[in-house]
Amino acid sequence: MPGAPVPEVAFVPPEGWAASSDYLYGCDLYNHAYWWEAHEAWEGLWQLTDKGGAQGRFLQGIIQVSACHLKRLVGHENGVKRLYQTSLEYLRSVTEAIGSREYMGLDVADFIRGFEAYYHAGRGRPVTAFEHDPRRYPYIRLREDTLRKSGT
Repeated sequence: MPGAPVPEVAFVPPEGWAASSDYLYGCDLYNHAYWWEAHEAWEGLWQLTDKGGAQGRFLQGIIQVSACHLKRLVGHENGVKRLYQTSLEYLRSVTEAIGSREYMGLDVADFIRGFEAYYHAGRGRPVTAFEHDPRRYPYIRLREDTLRKSGT
């Protein structure tokens, strides 16, 4: 509602990701192609992190992936190229820093591969002609075992 106060976001450390309603809501929004809204859901969390730390870089990476999809949708080729590159840099830096593929419930290496494949499929065609392909879309697939334990 316009003019309504912005809901307060609670900081959750990376290992507590399954209890973060803001993080999980952003993931759901992203998976349903509500890219602007996902970006907004994650932004509050990102603001509470050390921007140079793994959690800050991870959230910045997925925020930029979401923004990249949005730029593709509206046909902003330069924005797509820039956000594609920077989001990959952020996400790769996380896996390098932590020495693991998984972070905050997401297999980051697998997500990166899916993101790259999705965008390579549209390469060479005008941005506006690129169709959203749910069979190739890089969904955020979180660890089910951890979600079940947390009751979410």
